[in-house]
Amino acid sequence: MIYYYNFLIDVSYKYILLDYLYLDKVMNLFAIGDILNFGVDSETMDVWVDEDEKGIKTVYLKYLSNMVISSNSDEVDNDFVAKLIEEYGHMNFNGKTSVLSKVNFPEGYVRKPCYFASIEHVNEQFLNNDEDIRRIGLDEAKAYHLVQTSIFGDHLKFEDIKNNLEHPKSARYYALYKDGNIVSIGASTAECEGLAMIVSVGTIESERKKGYASKLVAKLSDDLLKENKMPCLFYNNPDAASVYMRIGYKKVGEFTICG
Repeated sequence: MIYYYNFLIDVSYKYILLDYLYLDKVMNLFAIGDILNFGVDSETMDVWVDEDEKGIKTVYLKYLSNMVISSNSDEVDNDFVAKLIEEYGHMNFNGKTSVLSKVNFPEGYVRKPCYFASIEHVNEQFLNNDEDIRRIGLDEAKAYHLVQTSIFGDHLKFEDIKNNLEHPKSARYYALYKDGNIVSIGASTAECEGLAMIVSVGTIESERKKGYASKLVAKLSDDLLKENKMPCLFYNNPDAASVYMRIGYKKVGEFTICG
């Protein structure tokens, strides 16, 4: 539901809300994706809007245990944030660094800064290769999850992959195969009109330093662009940055995750 803090707003207001968020569509991707994919009347999502006579100042979007704070003018009401934490308990916050830097988080929250990048054209040299890279189907979900677990641990659930493959809407999964086995993976999330986020990119330990992840990201990014969805991603180390920049990504801002 949408609220002016505590007052319910008609669902039709979502179009005004989306117009505001699309003013900085890349940095507001998570909020846009949640609204378009789940709807503002979803039982798992709530949206609060801080607005004055000049228009929207800040949007607070809660989806399950995640809270996105979006403000094109970098404004935050710390008293309201404190009330949300008091009501819902510990949540994972994310948003532009310029916005979350204004939030007075209570003790126990840890800020994790990273960079946000997007791409408009993929460097052709990463697409002209003989690697077997393709979008997986439901019959490959278990094999994909085993590789994912070996790279990232078991906090990413098989049920989520299976559900997204059975009901494709906002996510897809790609794999690079060598001798018939998956050795490198990557996925999208928060796919919506004009945008998509690339996440969970990795290669099994024995096959690293061979450029597989770069080629997979290039293929996934190119396929998204062909569907008029601008791919975006996070990175937080120089090695990742250099790889993504060679593919064609450009830094568009600084982002903070806090939980």
